[in-house]
Order: sequence, then structure tokens, then C-alpha cells
Amino acid sequence: MTSQPQSHAEDEIHRVEQTVEDVREASRLVAARYPEAIGAVLGGSAARGQSTPSSDLDVTVLLPDHGTRRREVLRHDERLAEVFLNSRADLRTAFAESRTTRRATALFLFAESIVLYDPDGHVEELRREAKALLAAGPDPLTSRECEAQRALLTDLLDDLDA
Repeated sequence: MTSQPQSHAEDEIHRVEQTVEDVREASRLVAARYPEAIGAVLGGSAARGQSTPSSDLDVTVLLPDHGTRRREVLRHDERLAEVFLNSRADLRTAFAESRTTRRATALFLFAESIVLYDPDGHVEELRREAKALLAAGPDPLTSRECEAQRALLTDLLDDLDA
């Protein structure tokens, strides 16, 4: 009976150790490859404490305002990483696009992240904005959007009946 709580405790210790290792690896990646960064966060499974040693690292790097928005997939110290590079304006545009498309990936990646680097508070400011936008939820569907969703759902239900 006592082995289950101990097993749960050991699992929790392993999860925390993996998260600490993910933060270290992501921090080394940012320092080595992006010296111009004005901020950085670790998101995805690593930030949720659900990564494994083979999981990729989802890193968002905040660039100075003249930086070029881009996505890079790379290996650093044998670890696969997906790196999203954005200026503050680019990230705010991505937040707005997330609301418009109703796919809040950028918002979740930033709001539920672990701060890696934030010397001037820009990352925390953007995290607060992302959390507020998520809390507000999407704008209501227009009647046209509602009708399109209704038609799609009806088609899917018809397919289930067939």
C-alpha cells in the first residue's frame, strides 16, 4: 500500500527533474544561438511538465523591434528544438491572428510558458497580455460563421449516420 504513494512521489520528482533539464537546455540554446534576444520562453510539453527526454523544445525568442519573424527547427546539444522568433509587434500580431482564426496556439504557447530570459520585463508584459486574451475568449461568431459551422456539423453528423 505504501509503494503507490512512493511511486507517485518518484514520478513527480522525475517530472520536475525533466522540467529543470528542459529549462537548462533551452536557456543554453537561446544564449548560444540568439545573443540578440531581448527575452525568451519555453512552452509546450516542457512548460506543462509533460516532456520526455525525446520531446522537442518549443522556444519563443523575443527579438529587438528590427528582428525578422521566423520559425526554425534545429538540433542543439542533440535535442530537437522548434524556435519561434518574433519582435514584440510580431508577437502581438500573432496573438491577434490567433483570436481571428480561433486557433490560439501562439497565445497558449506564450501564456503557459516558463520564462527563460527577461531582463527588461517585456516577456512578462506579453505573457499578461496573452493570458488576458485567453481569458476573454474569442469574439462571438458572426451569423455567417455560425451558419457555416452549423452546416459543417450537420454534414459530419450525416456522415456518422451513414
